[in-house]
Amino acid sequence: MDYYCGLSHAPGFAVLLKGRRVTAYLPEDMLRAMEQWATEENRSVSNLAATILINAIKEHQKQKNPSSDKNEG
Repeated sequence: MDYYCGLSHAPGFAVLLKGRRVTAYLPEDMLRAMEQWATEENRSVSNLAATILINAIKEHQKQKNPSSDKNEG
């Protein structure tokens, strides 16, 4: 399963080039924190959420299958 976040011309801004839409409901304080974080990185909240989820899934997969890391390096 490959995910690609390409970099645009703006520093610190990644674009999810392929994928499907999901909806998530967050507590108001979490959404405000994400909005602040996204602003600091010149990203949309949606792009930040996608990046966080992609990284979390990759990390989860590494933990489930640690032997695959040795073959990638």
